[in-house]
Amino acid sequence: MVVEEGRPIITANKSKMLSSLSTNLANVSGVKETFTKVEVEKRDNNYFLIFKGAKFITSFAVVVENNILRAKLNVSCSTTGDCANSPGCSPSQIVGECQCTRCPNDGTCIKTCATVTLIDVENL
Repeated sequence: MVVEEGRPIITANKSKMLSSLSTNLANVSGVKETFTKVEVEKRDNNYFLIFKGAKFITSFAVVVENNILRAKLNVSCSTTGDCANSPGCSPSQIVGECQCTRCPNDGTCIKTCATVTLIDVENL
């Protein structure tokens, strides 16, 4: 992922990212979702890699280094209900920390912390 003209751009194969996350989240934390959309969002000067499905929205923190975006691919926060429509239940931006912010609305927040990446994609 890179930043061009102030806009974040995903350079990896999105189809592989979507299917990989669907498989890995189901295996690691029991979140069963077929993700259909992936994008990078900027919230309060922080970037997040956001995956959307019919029920769940799953996010990863992204760190910017020299206009290159690097996602923390072993920590995710998955939300449902009203929580998914707010900035709530977002992963921490601190490298090495496995935390999700509290959801201000009703909904479910599922924190997933893994020792391996949850998205198996080259050149992310």
